[in-house]
Amino acid sequence: MKVGILGGTFDPIHRGHEALGIIAARELQLDQVWIMPAGNSYFKAVRGKVTSARHREAMVKKVVEENPLFAYSDLEIRRPGYTYTADTLLTLTRAYPDHRFVFIIGADSLHDIKDWFAPEVICRLAELAVAGRSELVDREQMQKDADYLKERFGARIHWLELPDMPVSSSRIRQEIREGKLPHPALSPGVNAYIEEHGLYGKPRTAEEILESLKKRLKPSRVRHTIGVAETARKLAECWGEDADRAYLAGILHDCGKAEGSALSHAPLGAVIAREEYGIQDEEILSAIRWHTTGKPAMTLLEKIIFTADYIEPSRDRAPRLNELRKLAFENLDKTIVCILEDTLSYLQECGADIDGMSMETYTYYRSAGDSPA
Repeated sequence: MKVGILGGTFDPIHRGHEALGIIAARELQLDQVWIMPAGNSYFKAVRGKVTSARHREAMVKKVVEENPLFAYSDLEIRRPGYTYTADTLLTLTRAYPDHRFVFIIGADSLHDIKDWFAPEVICRLAELAVAGRSELVDREQMQKDADYLKERFGARIHWLELPDMPVSSSRIRQEIREGKLPHPALSPGVNAYIEEHGLYGKPRTAEEILESLKKRLKPSRVRHTIGVAETARKLAECWGEDADRAYLAGILHDCGKAEGSALSHAPLGAVIAREEYGIQDEEILSAIRWHTTGKPAMTLLEKIIFTADYIEPSRDRAPRLNELRKLAFENLDKTIVCILEDTLSYLQECGADIDGMSMETYTYYRSAGDSPA
């Protein structure tokens, strides 16, 4: 079986990617094209954050559902740590010894392969199908790159000619932020998924979000929100977290309060933050999700929002507030233990139900002792 491997970030997957797979299959007589979204790519990690893996995976699956030529592979997206093409090809050739693999790449990648991890392994285990749009590629440079790889690593290279399609994932993301959705360069399934999950929407600033929340929250809740955001900023500056990120998480932490109950507003708030306010930072969303109960092994940002929610200046009924406001800047984990002790004691006295996650969090941090934040 002759299989093409079409890898990439796919943020989002678009018609250009699909055309590349179709053309490669036609010109190289491929039986199937496996679309393989990248996981934690070293080069992407250096250049900047991409959309979460689960969204990119879901969009690729939408395309696969629409074309029987394509199949989905989660080999890279499920692998922990950085992913390297050489490791991927080693895994594939061991798992499918009777398959012949063709690695489909763009002209820019042809130039970069010599600097990738173990280029000799890549060239030994797979043929290279190199595609470039005529208006973008430097034919002379491409030939130099190909000659080098052939001479140095014995590369087997095929050329693919792509039609002129002025489309890129970065351009699509920008156009979606500008309101161009559905986008003509995306399949119906991908367009629907992006709309459903609010991907690539223009993120609002913290100030814009606060103005929106003033219309849906009670004035006392707005005061509390501002207090949490400002406290979170100060804690972030103390403990080495990004202060603007902590402030934004603080502004958003109670965005689900108008619709949810005492406990349900937190997970609901994470959904609202993503879908209505365009927040894609998974750690901010998690800090919103767990700010009422906490959870074992919280990230620094999660600890900060959990703590800021309790000690912000407008709070005046909880015991030991002055002590905790000082302790939060000395030992964050101890502060979390004290907050949970007071909260659990209060709920027991009131005869109220105690959320199991609060107990798990208390047990975790209590057993951690005096460890630093």
